[in-house]
Amino acid sequence: MIKLIIFASISLLLGASCSQAASKAATESETTVTEESPKQDVAAQIKRIKERIDGEAGNAEKRTLLNEGLQLAQKSKDLDSMLYFLRVRFDLLKLDPVVSKKIIYDRTISPALSLGYSSGRKHIADKFADHILKDIEGHPLAEEIQSLVRATKKKFKEPSIGDPVSFNFKEFSSGEEIRLKDYLGQYVLLNFWISNCDQCLEQKKFIRQALELYKDKGLVVMGFSQDDSDETIRAYLDKLHIDWPQCADAKKEHNFASKLNLYGVPYNILLGPKGIIMALNLRDEALLEKFAEVFEEK
Repeated sequence: MIKLIIFASISLLLGASCSQAASKAATESETTVTEESPKQDVAAQIKRIKERIDGEAGNAEKRTLLNEGLQLAQKSKDLDSMLYFLRVRFDLLKLDPVVSKKIIYDRTISPALSLGYSSGRKHIADKFADHILKDIEGHPLAEEIQSLVRATKKKFKEPSIGDPVSFNFKEFSSGEEIRLKDYLGQYVLLNFWISNCDQCLEQKKFIRQALELYKDKGLVVMGFSQDDSDETIRAYLDKLHIDWPQCADAKKEHNFASKLNLYGVPYNILLGPKGIIMALNLRDEALLEKFAEVFEEK
């Protein structure tokens, strides 16, 4: 579902002109893709296009190849290749002092950053954003584009130690309204997980140990399942005999993993007594060591 949304959004952002140009280029090229093309053939075509772009192709040829490559990458849902082609297109467009914002930002930079962040490739998106901020210097649109790129980076900023976290959710089993602010004065571990994740399952063992040792000293654990199905969540909780509060986080009224810009599970956030993040994504023994440090100081 997420991938469908990503590709629908990218297609709209790339715009009709790109699609039309790509269609024309594909018709005239030996690298035309058809609906029957095997996935490996499409990958080979994309590889050849990249080799030609990285080789001695001139700028005019690169533009044709980029349109062609984007069409192939979209058809094959090859996210990494889409990002590659969009980054190269930016490097070409930045050389044009009269290029419009619609072309360089709306149909190139914006879809590249959106694709990178929305698909969990934050490190790639951040690197590209920094590249844009530096390389667009001196361009007539530099100030406007830099402002937009900085705003995008800020929007997708991951949590940091020292950030406050406060929200409410409906507990999965009981339906009770849980408000984080009601737990001020305690240490709260937010554990984000999904049922088909082996590492998430492994974390439960350490969470149980932590609760046995520190529950009476003020440790609270709350789980946030990324599963879409209530039945899947219920079966998982029953099988593992999990009795600490849980949130069906994939529901639109929750969706806290997305709001916090978390990429991948398991992901742990430890809140201190004032509701401030004091540790991020500690796992296994490191998580137990942090709890020992915290509660020995009390």
